[in-house]
Amino acid sequence: MSKIFSNNDVTCMSPWYNICIWSSGKAAPCDPFQDQFSVDQYDTWFQSGDIPTQVRTAMQQGNPVDSCRRCYDAESKNIISFRERFNIQAGVHQGQWFNESLEQSPAWSRMQSINLTPKQKPMFISVTFDNECQSACRMCQPQYSSTVADLWKTLGIDQYEKTAVGFDFNAPSRQRWDLDNKKYKSLTNLVFNNPDLIYLKIGGGEPFSQQTVRQFIQDCIDNNATNVALYITTNGTVYDESFINLLKKFKNVMIDLSIEGFHPTNDYIRIGSSYKQVRENILKFREHCSPQFEVKIHTLPQLLSAEHYDTAIDFCLEYNLPLYGNPLFKPRHFMMELLPYHHKQRLKKKFTDLYNLVDTTNLSAVQQVNFNSPELNKKTNGTTPTITNQLIKMIHALDSEDQPEYEQYRKDFVHYTKLYDQHFNVNFVEYYPELEDFYNEYSNHRI
Repeated sequence: MSKIFSNNDVTCMSPWYNICIWSSGKAAPCDPFQDQFSVDQYDTWFQSGDIPTQVRTAMQQGNPVDSCRRCYDAESKNIISFRERFNIQAGVHQGQWFNESLEQSPAWSRMQSINLTPKQKPMFISVTFDNECQSACRMCQPQYSSTVADLWKTLGIDQYEKTAVGFDFNAPSRQRWDLDNKKYKSLTNLVFNNPDLIYLKIGGGEPFSQQTVRQFIQDCIDNNATNVALYITTNGTVYDESFINLLKKFKNVMIDLSIEGFHPTNDYIRIGSSYKQVRENILKFREHCSPQFEVKIHTLPQLLSAEHYDTAIDFCLEYNLPLYGNPLFKPRHFMMELLPYHHKQRLKKKFTDLYNLVDTTNLSAVQQVNFNSPELNKKTNGTTPTITNQLIKMIHALDSEDQPEYEQYRKDFVHYTKLYDQHFNVNFVEYYPELEDFYNEYSNHRI
């Protein structure tokens, strides 16, 4: 064992068992992975291609992988990385139990080889068919929303941050790959008649408004491919009872509902969304909750949501719903760490006081491993309620020190905020009067 996977800081399950497919029809072992391939090339690229072979070999030898640098960057900032999440989903834990839990994981037999055999299909599949979405969330990018793609073209945004890949103005705003029959059959080949498949995730765009997703779900049902955990992300703007009844045919269902808070600032962030309508829809989803049908709230704590993030905490406490989400660190100009010191201290006290008031003994909401607080793990057998974990993450982020690059990110934040505000005829200060001093300080800067 010491000669294989000797470094639990680089080992990741995804190159052996996971595949992610985006709205472009490109795929990779995981979301942050830099090298991609067409979904219909799984058998040649993923199973035995040069890049996956190099990645698997490096991990077996305990060496860092260049394509995985986003995860290393997140972990250096005390943020739960995709790598850690993938491992936890497969029952592999960081720390002293790493080796033992790895050997008990569902992919352990695969991980001792460099290449996969033709019979070894993915155990986890994450797929996005279409980026069709009516919302233009400020932190979103074109591959996740056709409306954002249209907006970037209108505003002339070719680069959302200094390190981002340039936007292709000539590409169609709406991306959809499933109309290519060869690619669609490649996906169904990985899903149907796959006894190894454990987890199937569907993202967007907005899956609840896409006929493509409904057809795929029906195809899974018709081909008896429902003995899996089905995970669907949604912005909560659409509620469809008939679609939910289809979802219930799967072994387990998790509805992941995205919102930044139950306050008008949510609508300022998630342009085209109404927090009141989303709240109403969440409660409708919640009526279906059972051991086989779960609902969770997903947030991206950031500069724009920190001020009223307590409304998300309060909602989840009131309805005993789990709350997930890492503090946003990309695009970097939305990180809450950019707030001036006095605002961070003010908000840190607010969330520390709330943390001290939360009675976790009565929370039955999902528990999760707390990577951010090893000391707390010792007191709670390694898990804490998700709501408590979110508060800890907020406090940690707000307690961070300034970095040299933050000044430029602050200028970027005001620049892009102004672009959006002028286009949608809204005003940052009207929504965030508490931050007027911060906003005005950088309003006259140029990026």
